[in-house]
Amino acid sequence: MKAPKKSPPQALPLSGVFRPRPHAPGFAIPVFSDGESSWVQEIRASMDDGQETVAGFIRCDVEPSHVLPVPQPTTQQVGASPIFAFRFPDGNISIGSRIVVQNAIRATLSELQNRPFVLWDCAEFLEDAELEAQARSLAGSVLSSIQTPNQPNDSSIEGENEVSPLWPDSTFDNPNEYTVSEAPLLQQLVAMGWEYVEGDLQYPAKTGRSSFSETILLERLKAAFRKVNLDEAGDEWLDNLTIERAIRELLKPEGNGLLEMNQHFMQRLVTGVRVTVAEGPCTGQDVTLHPIAWQPDRLQDNEFLAINQFQVLIKGTPYTKRPDVVLFVNGLPLVVIECKSPAISEPLQSALDDLLHYSGQKRRDAGEREGIPELFHFNALLIGTSFYQARAGTLGAS
Repeated sequence: MKAPKKSPPQALPLSGVFRPRPHAPGFAIPVFSDGESSWVQEIRASMDDGQETVAGFIRCDVEPSHVLPVPQPTTQQVGASPIFAFRFPDGNISIGSRIVVQNAIRATLSELQNRPFVLWDCAEFLEDAELEAQARSLAGSVLSSIQTPNQPNDSSIEGENEVSPLWPDSTFDNPNEYTVSEAPLLQQLVAMGWEYVEGDLQYPAKTGRSSFSETILLERLKAAFRKVNLDEAGDEWLDNLTIERAIRELLKPEGNGLLEMNQHFMQRLVTGVRVTVAEGPCTGQDVTLHPIAWQPDRLQDNEFLAINQFQVLIKGTPYTKRPDVVLFVNGLPLVVIECKSPAISEPLQSALDDLLHYSGQKRRDAGEREGIPELFHFNALLIGTSFYQARAGTLGAS
């Protein structure tokens, strides 16, 4: 007989806070424990007044060495205000409500001036537009000084050709999968002009979603349809209802199984979707709309975004999977990348196994949880990388 399904927890004690880089300053994720598994909060904001509450707990796998102890353990419950955490450069951790952590950050902003990306996160958390502009400017100075591998350097002075790191703290002091593979990949993407958003284990809104079950960044996709499809004068003209029709047509599930669904989506992605205009001068006319500007002279009209540790709920369970890096074009998750340390045995095979498992094409063993094939309905490219080498392929490639 199967063991009865456990009900999702309604209250859990705080066991610590998670930092991907435990010795670096920045926001940390409160981790809760029931004695068997680790859990994080799922935070939702009211559409009416923006009030944040804990909608539930999501089970997650957390590297124990990255969970920092907290001085004053507490208990969190569904329906309560969320708990936030921030680690300061001196190692102290502020834990509490949004207001408590905001006040703690405001009192120590001077210590974060030399860490523009952390300062940027703080500005967004504080909802301080002036501080955000300042942080963006500082971050831009760092990014503009990044030397990419193929970029010539005009400096003839010894020492001036060093690469300015995207993360100017001690990210690379502890070699591991993140520091030797994932972080350099993200740094290279930013240097190439990609926008970067750090994934969040408890707050789907940080990655532009209302729930971790979502795999499309809907607001970005809506904006793309409006920006890409212009009238003869070069102006935006699409109404909201027509855009919604186009998105439904683009994302509709069609075909049996992952490969057929992916093939049909790719056809619509390239050729566009046919819909009837709902409002405006062209009401009732059938038009073809495109989610991506494919013309070489219009590539700048597209939006390129990289999100690392992109958490997705396994359908019908409280469990999640987190591909290392997902690349979005106009809100569509077209590329999934799995990063591995070159120090492990057969790193590229390990990356491939993970990608096949995530996409539901391969199950490792009877005890392994299911994958997240919904993310791969829209996939154009799978990449495995281990710093020194990388392999790329499409769904179904051997």
